[in-house]
Parts: sequence; structure tokens; C-alpha cells
Amino acid sequence: MAVTFTGTRDHTAFQVKAAGARLGGACLDDRPEIERQISLLRDGLVTIGFTPRQAEGYTSIDLNDLASIVMRPEKIFNQTPGPGAGAEVTS
Repeated sequence: MAVTFTGTRDHTAFQVKAAGARLGGACLDDRPEIERQISLLRDGLVTIGFTPRQAEGYTSIDLNDLASIVMRPEKIFNQTPGPGAGAEVTS
């Protein structure tokens, strides 16, 4: 399993990998964080030139149609464009 997280404004990106993952349902307790993340993404899209209407459409979701993925990260890689892209992040 691999998932990539990317910052809207500066394209800072990390890829997290795990040997496996478990699919589950999202719960009501997840809603505040989901809404916070959507708001941050929407604001970031407007900052880079999307109109508010475009950003709203891009981030539109059905809160009743969400799932969760649970994974135990094993490796993290820098995916930010540039010379360090693909390098493993170590402690």
C-alpha cells in the first residue's frame, strides 16, 4: 500500500508505504478532520489560482460515501519535485 500526501501551495510531497492496509468505514468522529482538510485544500487551490467556485467543485464530497484506510507506515519517501525526489526519509 502506498499513499502520497502533497501540499497544495508548494508541492511538498511525501509517499508513505506499508506492506498492507485495512479498509473500513469512516465514522462521525472523523467528520471535523475531514472538513478541516477539505477547507485547507480549498483555500490552497484558491491561492494557486483556482476560482472559489472551481475549488468548491474540486473538493465537493458526499460525507455519507467515505471510507477509511488503516495502515502501519513502514517507509516514507520524499516525493517533492527536485533532486531529492524518491529519497527515503530516515530518522
